[in-house]
Amino acid sequence: MNTTLTVIAFVAGGLLVLLLLLGFIASLVRRRLQAELESRLPGRRVLRRSLRANFFGFASLGPAQLRGNGALVLLPEELYFLMAAPRREIRIPLARIIETSLVRSHLGKTIFRPLLHVAYHGGEGDDAVAWAVPDPQGWRDAVEQARGRQT
Repeated sequence: MNTTLTVIAFVAGGLLVLLLLLGFIASLVRRRLQAELESRLPGRRVLRRSLRANFFGFASLGPAQLRGNGALVLLPEELYFLMAAPRREIRIPLARIIETSLVRSHLGKTIFRPLLHVAYHGGEGDDAVAWAVPDPQGWRDAVEQARGRQT
């Protein structure tokens, strides 16, 4: 019996260390994203920002895309996403956004929570993207409010 408890305690301790390490790495990635945002968007007015955005892909490229974590930033004239790895920028001018909505899945992928869905006029035709963000309704409202300022 003592051996079983020792093994359980060892495994639980290992899991705790792993969770702490993952938390530290996530914090480090967010700090680096913030620093990179400051260098890529110097002096720009930020209306809303999340360093915990999860990109679900472009509708035009189909479901065989990898999701990516990064920073989503709402600026007065565009929605900007900086993916952490691989480094990738997505810029959607607010004037090109057709609609924003909340969806439960995008390209067959879900996290069982609402996602911010953005349909827009792209260079090669209409497209759509989605992000998992904290407070997706707040994000949708903020984008719609910023779009209203564009007209």
